[in-house]
Amino acid sequence: MSNIVLDRINNSTILRTKRVKFNEFVKPVINSNPISQDSLKNILIERINKQEQQNKIQVISSQNERVFVDLNDFVGFYELNREKFSDKQKQALETLVVANKMISVGCNCSRNSRYNRAQEYFKTFWENNKITDMPKKVAEILGVKKIQFQINNNIFLSLEF
Repeated sequence: MSNIVLDRINNSTILRTKRVKFNEFVKPVINSNPISQDSLKNILIERINKQEQQNKIQVISSQNERVFVDLNDFVGFYELNREKFSDKQKQALETLVVANKMISVGCNCSRNSRYNRAQEYFKTFWENNKITDMPKKVAEILGVKKIQFQINNNIFLSLEF
């Protein structure tokens, strides 16, 4: 089953690569003074904190709306409410669980690629299933009138009931 899902994920995305010339990517540093370890530590901590704040921009914007910020966010919701879905819905939604698990399988060198493919599958899944009863069931379970799906802070689907 997991091979079927992985094939589905691989086939659902078009990988586009752009070649970058070395000179465009790397720029020489002129008259740069070394910074202290403490300064470097502070810079890195600031960057990590900014990144964590951006990652926490999820949550519900109102009582009538729920925003799923990525695949992992939705899978967390689904796993807590799995028994509230029909067998047919579960069969389809389980592919999202498998896609989410595939992100952490394998070496770290291709983790970003697996993450991007899984997020693209998440997007394709909901775009293909927006006319089914699944989004309405999700909204019903949450008790909201509007659900939104995002990837990288970009809303790709917004549905109102």
